[in-house]
Amino acid sequence: MDVSAEFRLRKNVSIYASLRNLKDVTDDTETYGPLTPAMNKLRTRADYGALWQFGIRNSF
Repeated sequence: MDVSAEFRLRKNVSIYASLRNLKDVTDDTETYGPLTPAMNKLRTRADYGALWQFGIRNSF
């Protein structure tokens, strides 16, 4: 689940937050056919972790 928000403080200044993979879900890739046994279906598993970014934006 990804979440992003921005709040404008003034006409040219805002603060923002961006949260990617908020629940820290593991990404599983499966490759299989109709006769593939269950133990052979998982091809790769990647754990990217969560990425949180906060900041201030200013436009001139």
